[in-house]
Amino acid sequence: MSRVANLPISFPKELNIQRNDKFLTFKFSNKSIPLEIPFGVDVVLEDQTLSLKFDEDSKKCAGTFRANVANLIKGLKDGFERKLVLVGVGYK
Repeated sequence: MSRVANLPISFPKELNIQRNDKFLTFKFSNKSIPLEIPFGVDVVLEDQTLSLKFDEDSKKCAGTFRANVANLIKGLKDGFERKLVLVGVGYK
């Protein structure tokens, strides 16, 4: 059993998730990103959580898909940020 794929994903109310036959579409403010649902994985949307149902043959794919969805939600909500740590005095 995939431990990662069993965890539900919570998302904010501002994020709109629509499910088509083979795609999930994530909409947040003016951004919209579609993501293809892999074969053997079923997406269940309840309130503000998203969970996955899958069979034994597709559990590896379900774990990867869940990680991609979680990262996509985080990226839409928070955006990209890079923190640099500068150490030292430089070249003398």
